Amino acid sequence: MKSMQMKALALAVLGLAGFGVAGSAMACDNTNLAAWSAQATNQGALSVVATGLEGTPSACKLAVRLTGTDALSSAAVVYSDTTTEPTYHFRFYFNQDNIGTLSGLGASAQIFALKAATLYPATKANPFMFRVGITSDNTGTNKLVAALACDNGGNNICLTPPIAIASGSHYVEGALTTGTTGTFKLWLDKNTTLVSQPAPDASLTINNNGWGGGKAAALGLGAHQPGWTLNQDVYFDAFDSRRQTYIGP
Repeated sequence: MKSMQMKALALAVLGLAGFGVAGSAMACDNTNLAAWSAQATNQGALSVVATGLEGTPSACKLAVRLTGTDALSSAAVVYSDTTTEPTYHFRFYFNQDNIGTLSGLGASAQIFALKAATLYPATKANPFMFRVGITSDNTGTNKLVAALACDNGGNNICLTPPIAIASGSHYVEGALTTGTTGTFKLWLDKNTTLVSQPAPDASLTINNNGWGGGKAAALGLGAHQPGWTLNQDVYFDAFDSRRQTYIGP
């Protein structure tokens, strides 16, 4: 999958002209989303608004909200690729302060997902290599968790240990490898490009070979469960994805 960077929220595929940086005259509107393959909205809304989330703020960020109770409601941007990616790295910034503390055990929504190249297995098929979400474990602090495709002979989903999310803006980075001993690693607010790389906040070794790798990425909200806070924006910025190299802040 081509490396993508969303600076000032304007996402540009490498090799194309940039869409602007902080301090430029670029307008914060939905024309900034043109580099994505599609927008998926069903009882949800996407809008590009001023002031980014990075340490040195970019000009704009993506505001995403769910507006309906349908479990299939969504509001996301999607990037599809004709190439299957057996290894995949991603990084983006997010701020979930507006949704407050989620109410009830299992209240959750997906914020990022990588669709699998192969629908696997034949029964109880899981269409995603992984999905990253914000969830509640009823302890008063929202958590970041990933649901991974894994050939476990059951529901074919393995969950990473939950990571507590403090208030404010954060960046999350993940790394996936595909195989009979596939791996998934997740960092929150840690610079993976340091010579002495910090340990991941969550990691699993799984058999995800049957799914083949990733084909399409979705950034935004979807697949929410009861207790998710509707009609409140979650913000996203500075998305980047690469085949093999770590990204950092």
